[in-house]
Amino acid sequence: MRSLEDKAEELAFYQHDSNRAVAVVWPAIVENRLTDALRSYMRPDRRAADEMFSPNGALGTFGQKIRLGYMLGLYEKDLRDDLVLLSRIRNAFAPRVDITSFEVSPIRDQMDRMTVLKVHRQVLEQMQRESKPDDDPRKKTQMSLLRDELSDYRNSFHMCVRFMIHRLVAVEKALKEQRPVNPSDVLPKEGAGDLT
Repeated sequence: MRSLEDKAEELAFYQHDSNRAVAVVWPAIVENRLTDALRSYMRPDRRAADEMFSPNGALGTFGQKIRLGYMLGLYEKDLRDDLVLLSRIRNAFAPRVDITSFEVSPIRDQMDRMTVLKVHRQVLEQMQRESKPDDDPRKKTQMSLLRDELSDYRNSFHMCVRFMIHRLVAVEKALKEQRPVNPSDVLPKEGAGDLT
């Protein structure tokens, strides 16, 4: 994934371990990207930031980081809500040994509420409605890839996480370039949904 600079994160993102492992590790990668975006916005005082982002610090939890990023205007409500749902999915898997699949409630229910998943489902439905036998191979391939990503909740989870990482990395990049963050700047352009 081009958006991940840390090789350990990249390896973890592509490992296809148990559902529980990916439900905990992939959101941790998103949290790391959010932390980096927030750090890019802040004064470059590493010691103070380390204290704030420590587990017992003012910004030690994923939820605190999500709220702060939203309140600072780093992203809009749709991403904030999806990040909250991602956090809930991670928190549902972590302590409950009875949850072993993305296909069960409450995991499936949280996924169905994600804006990013709803949008991708709508895109696929529209592509299928407009599909013609003589469509170019590129369009057919895009539709096939999207259909595969939406084939089950685990694949959809992977797609959603990839999208969130992409948006947060775009925010961090914009901040590092010292330009104002405009939410439309961090939305992927048409055809740029694949981060692999």
